Amino acid sequence: MINFLLILISTFSFISCNQLIKPIDTYIIDCHEPSDIAYDNFDDTFYCVSDEGYISHISIDGKLLRKFKLDLRDMESVHVDSNYIYVIDERTRQVITLGKLNLNEINRKIISYFGGSNKGFEGMTFNPVNKKWLTVTEKSPVIIFELDEFFNINNLIHEPKKLSEVSGVTFYNNYLWFLGDEDRTLSKADPLTYKVVDVWIVDVPTPEGIAFANGFLYLASDNFNMIYKMDFKE
Repeated sequence: MINFLLILISTFSFISCNQLIKPIDTYIIDCHEPSDIAYDNFDDTFYCVSDEGYISHISIDGKLLRKFKLDLRDMESVHVDSNYIYVIDERTRQVITLGKLNLNEINRKIISYFGGSNKGFEGMTFNPVNKKWLTVTEKSPVIIFELDEFFNINNLIHEPKKLSEVSGVTFYNNYLWFLGDEDRTLSKADPLTYKVVDVWIVDVPTPEGIAFANGFLYLASDNFNMIYKMDFKE
């Protein structure tokens, strides 16, 4: 009886961890090798960052609105709020704050991390539940950095369970959402404990950017310069 229950639990866990999400639409975007996207709900647009140092401002259906270059070589994540755009560079560990209207630089801060240059920060978002900024390293190990409003380190969470690698992170509908490009997973996590409560598989090659907009999930593919629209229901 015990063996039967273990098999049953294992089976349901496997099914839960392999729910497949497929795209319902795709958009080719002018953002070469996109590393992340962020949704701006103030004007219903996206911001996209690329490995070439460009930030692209894109309409909800993928059309380029404006494009500008920063003095960074490896931007991996972007976040936007009502007034500012925030980007993080993997190699230099810099977070840059830009004015959203005229794109002027407001602040630049280095977040100390001594891991490999190509295994640095892959994701950044603001967690309104604990009012902390979060930056997350890619892998080996995955580390979540909790930062204050000035991007000073408050706390480190080493190797949270069920997160073996991270290519993007965002906050939506009272949960944190972690993207993994190697195993193409979307993980839903508690915003205080970082405990993963559900996992899906996304039918998108090398997903590196994640955003939720108007009830849909949007993912950016690093290889194909595309945004994938997904009709995702929790």
